Amino acid sequence: MNKPIYILGINESHTASAALLKDGEIIASAQEERFTRKKLQAGIPKNAIKFCLAFAQISAFDIDLVAVSDIEPPFLPPFESPYHKFKPPLPLLLLLLLNLEEKLEALFPITKKLLILLYKLLISLQLFKRQRERLKNLNEVIRIGRENYVFIPHHTSHAASALFSSPQTSSKKTSLVFTCDGVGDFESATISKYHMGKFKKLVSIDFSQSIGFFYQHVTQFLGFKPIEDEYKVMGLAPYTNTKNARRVYKILKRFFKIDKEKNSWKMTISEYHLWHKLPRLIGYKRFDHIAHAVQIITEEILTEWVENAIKKF
Repeated sequence: MNKPIYILGINESHTASAALLKDGEIIASAQEERFTRKKLQAGIPKNAIKFCLAFAQISAFDIDLVAVSDIEPPFLPPFESPYHKFKPPLPLLLLLLLNLEEKLEALFPITKKLLILLYKLLISLQLFKRQRERLKNLNEVIRIGRENYVFIPHHTSHAASALFSSPQTSSKKTSLVFTCDGVGDFESATISKYHMGKFKKLVSIDFSQSIGFFYQHVTQFLGFKPIEDEYKVMGLAPYTNTKNARRVYKILKRFFKIDKEKNSWKMTISEYHLWHKLPRLIGYKRFDHIAHAVQIITEEILTEWVENAIKKF
């Protein structure tokens, strides 16, 4: 009788979790917050891992592979909210530099790309050191040898989760897979083609264009907890559809454009600059009008994005 193959999947970001596969089938999974009783618990999910192993009645020595989401170590909460002050808590010099950067982006769009490349380069230079420290910490929890760890790109993890839990999975069938969130490995959204057991990325939208961050910023602006209370904004959205709500929609929608040729969307300024503009743009608008506007914008952009991609691919 052949020994079963065990693969442990780990997510260290917000809502840290673990899942255990036996011969390709999920047999146990858990979120760390269920054990620590801390909402959005981040970090290595030690208790969730322990639960999965105990459920399967195996030890770490039985694990053949540990798959960890994210190439770049994830950004972890908690997040600070500047909105109750209506002024970003940034030094004056930094604010001046940000304003200068915004003007440069408006005059010379290539500035944004250059700044993003510079940011990626600075992070990448530290990546080896950060990954080595990450492996050390992981190996203290699951002692199976560092060669048994594999890091999966953030959006590939999302794509696999969507595809392999759907009825579309087939070794012979070609599928189009969409992902969209805040950020992961510098990306905020992707389109991939899956065929014969392989993913091929067709489109990548970087984090400066993140519609997930846009939604998160509005959630925070309204006084809710980001990456936790977005559902409250979505729940508020259908409570109004007035002329005033449409005015808020027009104020915010002008920052977004669909690029049909590249199968992506564009933000006329980076989401970071839009974040700092919210108090001035919608500071005295009703909360339900704001919720309605951001929900409709999100739905329109994503719907058009998906429809265009289906037509092209």
